[in-house]
Formats: sequence, structure tokens, C-alpha cells
Amino acid sequence: MSSLLPLKVPALVAAIISEHIAWTSPNPAPSEKESEKFGKKDPVGFFSTVGPRIGMASGWLTHGGETLAILARMMDSPLGSAQWIGRLRIHPAFVLGAALVVFGGAVRKACYNTMGHYFTYQLALVKDHKLVTWGPYSVVRHPSYVGALAVSTGQLLMQFAPGSMLVESGALDSPTGKAIAGFWVAYVLFSMMTVIKRVPKEDEVMRKEFGEQWIEWSKRTRYALVPFIY
Repeated sequence: MSSLLPLKVPALVAAIISEHIAWTSPNPAPSEKESEKFGKKDPVGFFSTVGPRIGMASGWLTHGGETLAILARMMDSPLGSAQWIGRLRIHPAFVLGAALVVFGGAVRKACYNTMGHYFTYQLALVKDHKLVTWGPYSVVRHPSYVGALAVSTGQLLMQFAPGSMLVESGALDSPTGKAIAGFWVAYVLFSMMTVIKRVPKEDEVMRKEFGEQWIEWSKRTRYALVPFIY
């Protein structure tokens, strides 16, 4: 076992916590009346309700399983005697992925705190809704989506990096394993694309609702997701 492998445990635990924060809505779902201005079809739809639960479950299974495997090897438990556990290691892709997950979770938490009861996973304008233009919303107009995209990207990097449980355990060697992994990657990428597609619709409704206030904010905060790019 690599002498650096124990350092993987706090990174995995931090990722689980960050994913839990990122995929747990701080407020109840809005009423139909509060969502009606966005129309009946939310571009994210399924991904804003069941999707977060799937993301959390995936993290618990992979990050949690790898954490238990490392701890079992460290404690010389018979459960840690499998040969593949000895091949676990810290790869640069894992480090980048963990950093993205923690960053994304922190951004999402900052957005929850800044928006307060206005923040919902479903597109909505709640009662007495105010346009929030400070905190992370002074950097880009949709920072919570930035956090979600960072967590999703980081999770995939952690799961499929060389030296990870999925790679070293042989879970991806069988046709079934490859099919499940392929479906998971496709699902995450598709959900990320739907989040990006949600941006212009949300901008348009907010512009109509807040008028000149939104226009002035969009002039100060020009970019939707990534400064100088989009």
C-alpha cells in the first residue's frame, strides 16, 4: 500500500460531504403558481428532482466504498486483503476531481446562503421575490449552476481516475460493468447540458420580471457561468 494512500480518505470524505451539500435542496419545492411564469416544461425537469438523489447515491457507493476499502487495508482487516485494494493510489485526475467537488459544494452552499428562501431547485419566482445581485451573484449570474457543473465533473474524475476503486477492482472489465459505466457517464453529461440550456430561459423570465433592474445587473455581471467566456 502506498504511504500516501491514507491521504485519500479525507479527500473522499470531503467529497461525500460536498456532494451532499450540492445535491440537497435548502428549501421545499415551489408551488405550481410560483413556477407558472417559467412554463410547464422545465428544461431540467427530472434532473432537478430525482437527479440530485442519484448523484448523492453514486458518491456514497463509490467514494464510500473506496474509503471503507482503504480503512480495511490500513487496519489489516481480512476485508482489506483483496489484491485490487493494494493498487489504489492517488492520481492527478483524482486530485483535480476532488478539488472540483469541494469547490462546487462550497459555491452551492454560498448560493443557498445568499439566496435564502428564494433558492429552489425548480425554476420559480416565490412570493415577494427579490433579485439577488450580491455575493457569488456579483461574479456570474448563475453561480449555483457553476457549482453543480463543477461537482458533476469532479465526481466523474474521482470515480474513473486511474487508481480508483472502479478502475482497479475490475468492475469496468465486464460488458455489464462497461455498460453501466457508459450509461452513468452519458447521464451525467446529458444532465450537465440540460443545466446549461436552462440558463437563457431563466435569464429571459428574470428580465421580464425585474425589467431595468435585471438589465443593469446584467451589464455589471456580464457572464452567465464563466467570466470572459460565457
